[in-house]
This record gives sequence, structure tokens and C-alpha cells, in this order.
Amino acid sequence: MPSFLPPFDLEIFALFQITVDCLIFGLLLYFLIKIRPQATAKIQADILALAKLIKQSGMVSQGFVAGLTKRTEEIKDLLARLAEKEAALTELLQRAKIDPASQTTPARSGPRLPENAPANGSRPDSTRSDDIYATIIPLAEQGLDESEIARRLQLPEAEVHLFLKFRKLTGRTK
Repeated sequence: MPSFLPPFDLEIFALFQITVDCLIFGLLLYFLIKIRPQATAKIQADILALAKLIKQSGMVSQGFVAGLTKRTEEIKDLLARLAEKEAALTELLQRAKIDPASQTTPARSGPRLPENAPANGSRPDSTRSDDIYATIIPLAEQGLDESEIARRLQLPEAEVHLFLKFRKLTGRTK
């Protein structure tokens, strides 16, 4: 069978193959060395960005914890002040000698507004005595709303609301 290829020596072919393999290996090595620093630089940039995000996240969480701690202290302070006000209102109710079982107030001496206070809201004295607070309850039991009671007794409506609400919360309702 005739061959179209010229005759060649196997040693020359092996030498040629080794040379080509070495050139390919050299090119691969060259590209790996050239590309690797770029990839490493990108990875390092990503790591720095991630570290920055972690640091910012830490700062935000520290600020959140600090704010939460501050708000907790403010709430504790408000609760302490509320407890003081509750004690003051309880003392006021005790001084008014309100019997929680019967919801009646004993007769007291001194100036007192009548149960049907005048519509113009005049008060016999300008001080807010316990008697004025004691008249809130009968007026409320008569069915008057808070604004009417406040108008008749010349008290702020919020004060009347607070007094009636506190009375209800302390269990002194019918």
C-alpha cells in the first residue's frame, strides 16, 4: 500500500511532541501567572467590601443596642414616676375616705359642692380640695359625661377622665 506521507523517524516525532507539549505548558503557565493576580485583586477587593459591610453592621447593631438600653432606662423611669403618681392618687382616694364596698363617701365638714352644682360652674373656693374630687363620683353616677363634670367643677377634662379611670382601675367601681 502506497503511503502519501514521507517516511519519518519516531525519535524525531517524539522530540517534536515533547517540544510542542513544553510550549503548551509554558503558555498555560504564563496565562495562569498573568490572570491570577487579577483574580486575587478582585477577591481581595470583595473581601475588603465584605469586611466593611460587617464593620458597618456591627456599628448599626451597637447603636441599636445602645438605643434599646436608653429606651429601657426611660421606660423604667416612666414606670417609677407612674408608681409615684399612682401612690399619690391612692392616697388622695384614701383621704377622700371612699368606701370601695359601698361606693359612698361619708359626710364631711367644710366647703363642698352640692351634687347638683350650678350650671355656670362656679366653685365656692378656688382651691381643689378633696371635696371637689369627691363630687366627681356622684356626678358620674348621675350619668353626666366627663366634659360636663369638668365644666361644672371647673376642672380640666383630662383630670376628670384620669380620676374616673384610676378609680375604675383600682377596682372602685360598682
